[in-house]
Amino acid sequence: GCDIDPLALRMWRDLVGNDCYGDVFTLPVESIRRPKILKTGLPCPDYSGLGSKLGARGKTGDLYVKQAEIILQISPDAATIEQSGNAPNINDGQEVKELIYKLKEQYFVHVTDKTTG
Repeated sequence: GCDIDPLALRMWRDLVGNDCYGDVFTLPVESIRRPKILKTGLPCPDYSGLGSKLGARGKTGDLYVKQAEIILQISPDAATIEQSGNAPNINDGQEVKELIYKLKEQYFVHVTDKTTG
């Protein structure tokens, strides 16, 4: 796991029994075991309906698209990406489209909208 929040780091250690890697963008990708499944969910306040709605122009919004670099480097068999259901409504869905485009280099991409009935 990766997280920069001290509470989340301790929680990871308590729940899983091993240390958290810290900041995903400083992850020593070449020295970690390639996972079968990678689950990621970076901060979403810049995409949520109650957040800034600034997308990539927000405080952490650029991380949403940037995670494609990490996913492609780690190269799991499959990846699940969690983000606010409002993300397609921000900047006409540009960041969502860009993330999908980057991941299509290596993966078949399936989008599931869990915000509808």
